[in-house]
Amino acid sequence: MRAVISCILILTAVFNHKDVDRVKDTQLEPTGILSAEGRNYVAYIVDSRLMVYSSRGELIDNYPVKNKGKAVISICISDLDNNGSSEILMVTGEKGDEYGEKLVILTLDGKLKEIYEYPIAQMNPWKVQTADVDGDGIKEISISMYKKTEFHPVMAKRPYLYNWHDGSIFPKWRGSRLARPFEDYTFSDLDMDGMDELVSIEILSDGREVLNVYKWKGFGFEGIGESHSFEDISDIKKGDKGDGDVIHARVKERYFYKWVSVYYENGKLKTRQ
Repeated sequence: MRAVISCILILTAVFNHKDVDRVKDTQLEPTGILSAEGRNYVAYIVDSRLMVYSSRGELIDNYPVKNKGKAVISICISDLDNNGSSEILMVTGEKGDEYGEKLVILTLDGKLKEIYEYPIAQMNPWKVQTADVDGDGIKEISISMYKKTEFHPVMAKRPYLYNWHDGSIFPKWRGSRLARPFEDYTFSDLDMDGMDELVSIEILSDGREVLNVYKWKGFGFEGIGESHSFEDISDIKKGDKGDGDVIHARVKERYFYKWVSVYYENGKLKTRQ
């Protein structure tokens, strides 16, 4: 809910009231700010259509995913080429479905331009995000899948990592699973060493949930810290700029949900309200 409110405030600042009212009346999925040609633009999803506006509220271009018979399952904006301009990564699929069918990557060069497409319907993708897990200054692409693997032949959520090079993606790590079944994950440099850690919501044998932190060790991830257990963890996201290297988690304790900040200190994962 906080993300939706923040996005409405941004839209109010740069768009006219008619546009803001239209956005309020739809199912809004905030996306964020993208850079291109030395300028910043605001992007958001309305009715399965990617809309890009200038800071003056001018419509620059739109990408009608729904006209292709599809919807946006997940979206991420990131500078994959490390050249100061953003790419827009989307997992698209049938509207209302939990899992997507392909990864689409767009760039803004005067107009929105599709530069890559990766069909992966058989792997049931449900989330795309980026991170620099090895600290080389170049972002990896993480696509979350729901599938079986050769060494773990049951349907489960799995985090995959890909490198982006010369306009295509290449496997970096296709892990069979984490330490436990997980609900969701994100990335953040919690220990401030220049490498993003993977932070996951994992399910314990008694049904309670914990946050687990993993660091990239060259050929895979290794656990480095774990929170105490909660009755439920319903959401997890990176902290905003100015929050420091923290993760925000919506947790349930004693029948009530609350947001807590999660940080890494002296080799331990800690939480504070």
